[in-house]
Amino acid sequence: MNDQTTAGNESTPARVWPVIVLTIVAFIAVILAQIVASLAVLFATKGSNETFAEAAGGLQQKMFEAPNFVFSIAVSGIPLIVVGLTGGWFSAMRQGARLKTRLGLSVPNISATTWLAFVLGSVPVFLVALLPAAAISQWIPGNEGILDLYRNANLLWAIVMVAVVGVVPGVSEELFFRGFVQRRLLKRYSPAVAIGMTSVLFGLIHVAPQSIALAIVMGVWLGVIAWRTDSIWPSALCHTFVNSGWNAYQFGRLRLGWPDIPSIWVGIVAGTLLVIAFVWSCRWLSRRSVWNDAPT
Repeated sequence: MNDQTTAGNESTPARVWPVIVLTIVAFIAVILAQIVASLAVLFATKGSNETFAEAAGGLQQKMFEAPNFVFSIAVSGIPLIVVGLTGGWFSAMRQGARLKTRLGLSVPNISATTWLAFVLGSVPVFLVALLPAAAISQWIPGNEGILDLYRNANLLWAIVMVAVVGVVPGVSEELFFRGFVQRRLLKRYSPAVAIGMTSVLFGLIHVAPQSIALAIVMGVWLGVIAWRTDSIWPSALCHTFVNSGWNAYQFGRLRLGWPDIPSIWVGIVAGTLLVIAFVWSCRWLSRRSVWNDAPT
């Protein structure tokens, strides 16, 4: 970050209250979007001889059918994109900056090897993030409906689900949290504080305690990548890959009979590659300076 930007930040600290207000708005909007999606499924699947009370009684199970689940995920991503773009537009207009700069929408000039290292290096972080989630599950059981979703989905819907669950949250959540929220907080606080605050907010939107714990850990990693590359696209790609990869693994494990744990040689080879990618990423991130001006 250059001296001119730093001086500007010190003289005119960024306002944080719009971020807090719009984060609350985004959370409420996501909840409303999920309610709308559930009502749409209710009306679409209600039998002609079935009362609304009877249909509502089976709604939770219906929401874990692949087409309805995919629809709900797609709808839930819309509020984050809308609020993020709207808040970013007003912020950019107020500062006389471009929306692309405000939200970190420029594609960074990094090598294909580095992109690949970020993506593969995210897997060890995800595996570590599973540990607190698994510990919480010992006291607070997770929703078993998601496991039935994997078991019952056919191959076509499994492919659609893996794609949508990866791309929609990967883009919408990175746009809002790493683009709108974190880039604003970085103008007011140190990177550690800004990334930490953003990661907590990112975790809270996942609601379930296990998911919150996992998302906070992943949020720190994604936040560092977005900060150091001055762009949301590397973190969005990593986010998408982890989401899609995990869902593909669960479908393969529960529907196709993949082993829970890979063979020792596959584990050694894959683990070595993933650790190398993680170390490469950490070295790159620790040496790289943000080359553009801070977000406005």
